[in-house]
Amino acid sequence: MLIIQWKGWSFNMKKILLALILMGFFLQVSSQIIYSDTSKKWYRPNHIVLQYAGDFGFLSGGVGFDFVDDKISIDFLVGYVPASIGGIDIYTLNLKSVYKPFHYRINKNITVVPFNIGFISSHAMGSQYNKTKSGIYPDGYYWWPANNRVGPSFGQNYYYSIEKKKHKRVIEFYWDFVANDLGLYTYFDNKEAKLYHIFSFDCGLKWYF
Repeated sequence: MLIIQWKGWSFNMKKILLALILMGFFLQVSSQIIYSDTSKKWYRPNHIVLQYAGDFGFLSGGVGFDFVDDKISIDFLVGYVPASIGGIDIYTLNLKSVYKPFHYRINKNITVVPFNIGFISSHAMGSQYNKTKSGIYPDGYYWWPANNRVGPSFGQNYYYSIEKKKHKRVIEFYWDFVANDLGLYTYFDNKEAKLYHIFSFDCGLKWYF
């Protein structure tokens, strides 16, 4: 039985997956859900995003793009960790891509993506992370990049549509569990490491133009 714990919360993964499958049977599927403005050029962002926690920082924000009937989203975010949390002010540049295979419309205003999978990449800015130039770390101390992290994610998305006379505005709430390459290596290399040690939680809001 796989159980993930996060800050006092326990998550039974078998029960979560079963709940997601049952949700798919009882909700009405919509074959084409388009929230982004398809009349805009592909290189113009169609939503802004604000995220809390995760591997991107205490808070991060940016813009994003949606493709393939809003089943694929790509976001670019700048993150910040204040010195009161990280010891020093930390700024990050981040990329997040998510695949949302199923959109289930509950009613005309609410749509749910019961399961998504994604990929994240994060780069922490600052000379203190340059293992060759900072002089802080001796040769061979780190074999991995100190300031770059990549890894998988999975979560859910919830959409709420605001109908107006000529325009439809959409707000999206999402949450994810995220792991990175270093955490995954630790999990497979260290028998004492547990899955809940390597996953972090994030949640965020998107506003579609």
